[in-house]
Amino acid sequence: MASQSRKSITEIIPADILTLIVQEVKRIDFESLRKLRLACKGFNSQVEPLAFRSLTLISYERLPEFQAQLRRLASGQSPNSRWTKKLSIPFDSLAPLVRARYTTASATELRRHSALVTQRKHLVRAIGALHQVTSARYHLQDVEPFEEVLGALSRLPKLEHVSLSFPPKFHDKPLPLTSFTNLRTVELLYPPLFPSAVQSIQGMLVGSSPTLESLTITPYDWGRQFGWGEPPLDTTIIRVVGLETLLEGNEEEPPTKATTLTRLSGSSHVRAAPCFGPLQYAKLKKLALNTSRIALSAAVVQHLPSLTHLEAINGAAGNIDDTFWKELTRRRMRLELLRVWPLTTSAIDYLASYTGLKTLFLRDHENEVQVPFARERQLDRLVTVVLPRHSPTLENLWLDGSGEREYCVTEQMLEGVTGCRRLQHLWMLYYFPESENADGRPSPANGYFPPKSCPPLPAPRAPDAAHGMRERANAVDKQDGGSV
Repeated sequence: MASQSRKSITEIIPADILTLIVQEVKRIDFESLRKLRLACKGFNSQVEPLAFRSLTLISYERLPEFQAQLRRLASGQSPNSRWTKKLSIPFDSLAPLVRARYTTASATELRRHSALVTQRKHLVRAIGALHQVTSARYHLQDVEPFEEVLGALSRLPKLEHVSLSFPPKFHDKPLPLTSFTNLRTVELLYPPLFPSAVQSIQGMLVGSSPTLESLTITPYDWGRQFGWGEPPLDTTIIRVVGLETLLEGNEEEPPTKATTLTRLSGSSHVRAAPCFGPLQYAKLKKLALNTSRIALSAAVVQHLPSLTHLEAINGAAGNIDDTFWKELTRRRMRLELLRVWPLTTSAIDYLASYTGLKTLFLRDHENEVQVPFARERQLDRLVTVVLPRHSPTLENLWLDGSGEREYCVTEQMLEGVTGCRRLQHLWMLYYFPESENADGRPSPANGYFPPKSCPPLPAPRAPDAAHGMRERANAVDKQDGGSV
């Protein structure tokens, strides 16, 4: 009995059961998970990787905790140095370098000053001590020491995924982004397209061209987001940038030894050597853009030989050139996921040129300028020509045209939809002629119909049982008034 009492918990409970216990505690009460570390060495070995896998910097407004966290991280002895993979620096978590105009309370200013002292001493070292971080998310402010933070993040030896979110009124300041290299995922949310910012983004992308797999760029869009008008500073912002400009980098500067090979101190990041001919992003498969500020044309396709996922919101701005779709067709590129709006003839031609599409998302963005009624009448061709081409592979289909009649599926089109045997998720608007208003729009205007106006739809062809398509995907949800 005495011998058994000395056994470790890892000898009594199988490792897989112990893992399940720890994961359940994490789900129910994360704070208790940290306390569980103190039970014994066995529990500690299971708990530490989960408890410290992610880290969020505490806001400076919680001054004692903020100071303690930075000091602990900067020491290099924290479990975060061993286990943290994901780092998040939220909005307003760092102390601003200057006093806010609206601040009058002396206690608030004293707290900011005290936080600044600790921040200047420990912040960069605290970030640098997180040697295992592979993913970083930073909501930066131009009143923060964002240059130091970005520099510290770029020096993390295992960093592969970066998400940067910019404030609405970020002014024209140099962004130290060119020191980021060998990234697999880049997400830039609301960056202002000042010339200096464009140049920094160019360096960041070119430095990661051999490894980049996913790219999201949604520039800040004055006049659309937050309902604000055009401010004076917008006159210095580049209105529209071709994506090829960002991917090519600055070709006017001849390569030097310093720019050809740059090894960052303390990391394995190596800047890609210049190549002859178009710079290709051979691993880039996922691309998401706000095309009200980023333009797509034939010139960019040569840089994206492996593209399989494309999300282009705000397409109504007219910055997706027809040559882009024609070049995709010419190069026989096969997208597996496409989100775009509105449909154009060239886009339809491209979709009809190949097979293998898995997800098609046709919906206008919430901030997008409305497409004039009857601008495009492509749904009939989409349903009767394109969907049959992709019916063996299509799993997700979203058809939504803000209630416009030409974007509503009719009884004659249902055969094309129900012929997609692998569908798992379906959303569409069904058109009922007797529910039409005098202006030709479905009634009510949003395209959703009350249950009383929903006659029974024709029974769809039964899908293959092996594909497990849900029955309700082909039936009108009368509670939603005509949405499937």
